[in-house]
Amino acid sequence: MKCWAAAAGQCSSEQSGEHLLTKSLFTDHIVIKGLAWCMNGKQIGINSAVSNILCRSHNNYLSTADNAAVSLKNFSEGAYLRKKRYQKPKSKKDLTGPAFRSEINGHSLELWAFKTMMNLTKCGSYSLSGNLPENIDQYVQKTFNGKGFDAPTGLFLCADINEMVTSGTPYETSLLYTESEKVISGLKFRFQGFRFLFSYNKNPALAMLTGKQQNGIYRPKQIRLNSDGIGSKLLARLILNWEK
Repeated sequence: MKCWAAAAGQCSSEQSGEHLLTKSLFTDHIVIKGLAWCMNGKQIGINSAVSNILCRSHNNYLSTADNAAVSLKNFSEGAYLRKKRYQKPKSKKDLTGPAFRSEINGHSLELWAFKTMMNLTKCGSYSLSGNLPENIDQYVQKTFNGKGFDAPTGLFLCADINEMVTSGTPYETSLLYTESEKVISGLKFRFQGFRFLFSYNKNPALAMLTGKQQNGIYRPKQIRLNSDGIGSKLLARLILNWEK
């Protein structure tokens, strides 16, 4: 099977078994739904969610992207536990302890979202041609040449200022599919209550994430989780570094 990053050049001769979803995000099983081979949903072991869609060289290049996703997972879990302890404290430390902090390279997280979108697309036999700002090969070339994505293409935090963050499924992701054009327009994903959208469409449909009108914060520099009520306390803070 051809490496989906072949347009970037410098493919190695060895094919690599690429996990469709980053293995480190899961402990055992995953549920996949909507792809050509699992339209109604199927539970499989994470070690089975592998396909020869990348060469060894390009797979290795994407390791930093996987690390960014794992860091986001660790932050979301830590933030949720910090808030849970604050709401139901077992000791004074739970009320007065420092905020849970983390820092992630934003471009690496964008790269992970693009990679995940491509993995699921190539596995699911969807079309990536159509009314796009540029063809997909140009995006691949930019990605692997270190140029990244040009605004306003990229990562959005889907939230309103002062929105109440509630916990949910630890991790879920899905492709944004434009039915009328039969094309993939991006990837939406969430870690606990933190919702994100990656789009290479200049007018991303943020409402598709929650089913309601939603503000999108493009390339957020930080995410703060505060306690509820008057005199709220900073419980968790994530810094996203967007420097090249």
